[in-house]
Amino acid sequence: MKLQYFFFSLIFLISACQKSNEEVAKEIIKKATNEMNRHGENNVEVIEFGKLTNAHISYEMTYSAFILRKQIKEIVETSKEEIDFLNKWKGIVDVGTYSKKTEEKLKKVKILNDSLEHEKKRFIFDTTRLEMPVKFRITGKNGSKKIENGSFIFNKEMQCVGTLGYQDGEPVYQELSKILTP
Repeated sequence: MKLQYFFFSLIFLISACQKSNEEVAKEIIKKATNEMNRHGENNVEVIEFGKLTNAHISYEMTYSAFILRKQIKEIVETSKEEIDFLNKWKGIVDVGTYSKKTEEKLKKVKILNDSLEHEKKRFIFDTTRLEMPVKFRITGKNGSKKIENGSFIFNKEMQCVGTLGYQDGEPVYQELSKILTP
């Protein structure tokens, strides 16, 4: 009986000494911000940590989808300007070559949209990943300060494998080229 209590106490003591996933995540984030401060132009300071929860990332949030949407938007905007220009000069000068170029751009938009839809259907995100939201204070070299929100994404082994930030007001998920560990 004493042996059972001893083993139970030993197991309890060992499990109590291990860090929780949330503590490991915070440690990795602090380590990452220290690296950013050493190699970056801005001073990054963590203001607040959120709770470690399941990550819900769709294809629309990936960097490749962001780039595709940005390309589509740029082509559509320039094509609208060209179409307005062509409509103004249609009866006055020959606009055939310009309209063909505009048609080619619009075909490219369709191809990019199709690519976006195809990749969206193929995308499968690892549902075992965890996300920890973080609020940062970023101080620039010129002394300007701003508050940014973001998240760090962890795999089930509690290695940081990606970040979720905002570009042009859209959430953008990026895989890390180097996995961060505690």
